[in-house]
Amino acid sequence: MFELLGTVKNAWTRADVVEAVTGLWGPGRGVEVASVADIEDVVDQVLEVGCFQIVEDGKTWHREGHMRYTDAITLTREAEVLEMCGVKSRSFEIPVREEWFAAKGLRSSAAKAMTELAVSKRFINVLEAPAGSGKTTSLKALRERAEAQHRRVVLLSSARKALNEARKAEAASEFYTMASTRKRIAEDRLDWDSKTLVVVDEAAMTGDRDLYEVFKAAAAAHCKVILVGDSRQLQPVRAAGGLFRDLSEQLPWTQSFDYVWRQKDPEEKAMTLMMREAQTESEIRKVAHWYAQHGRLRAGDAVSMGDEVVRDYFDYVAEGATSSSSPTSGHSRTH
Repeated sequence: MFELLGTVKNAWTRADVVEAVTGLWGPGRGVEVASVADIEDVVDQVLEVGCFQIVEDGKTWHREGHMRYTDAITLTREAEVLEMCGVKSRSFEIPVREEWFAAKGLRSSAAKAMTELAVSKRFINVLEAPAGSGKTTSLKALRERAEAQHRRVVLLSSARKALNEARKAEAASEFYTMASTRKRIAEDRLDWDSKTLVVVDEAAMTGDRDLYEVFKAAAAAHCKVILVGDSRQLQPVRAAGGLFRDLSEQLPWTQSFDYVWRQKDPEEKAMTLMMREAQTESEIRKVAHWYAQHGRLRAGDAVSMGDEVVRDYFDYVAEGATSSSSPTSGHSRTH
């Protein structure tokens, strides 16, 4: 049951446990059907024996679902990752000066961040890089510096699109999906060594188990790891996530890009970052208002918006553009 729950979540509610127990119960025998009391009894036993409560006791004003639990496997994995974060070695260092990255066209803040990542003696390193911040250009520069010192850069990603973009930008020496990497790990076919630099792109959208397996494989090969992502992005779908965000917030040596290259207009750059970091309703409203005033956001009732989506779709196709439309939570969205 924990294998089933842990595949998609790191923490769960009683309702999640009920769903998992029911799913594993089986169809029964003939007319014999498990009663609600039977299922509830098993759930109580699971929570009592195999789960650890990770929030304070529920109060009278808390809604159902406040109580959350995890298991020993998840806690052990997180403890091992934190221990690996403390590993340091001189062999992880890639000597370089900040001026070298600046000569490659990086802004001063990006050049400083990439220099810190390169010279870091840490086993696990984190780079916060929001969309449009020049991530691939910076990784290409890092790859050139690493290869000049007879190293190779292996880039991994759960997102094939990100992998293709990185390959097109020559951001690494080799490129692999996370799924193929897990397969190679399981079959003991990895050829990483101390001269290998492992970069995990879109790490915020990579499952914790995938990152954990990569960490273990990299530690065995004694190679450095750099996680690149945006902790404000949504977590991976149907895969327990959150590790990248936790490491980004907890590791003092986390580096970040704070400049957006993709948008040229200064006001649009500011709105892009505000949308990413908005914490209050007023900030969200300000961003929404700006996007609406500049033709980036349209809203309406379901029927009128549905008609507009269909019209826009065929207009884009007629113009030779690539377009897709998908319903989400009862609404339509066009890309």
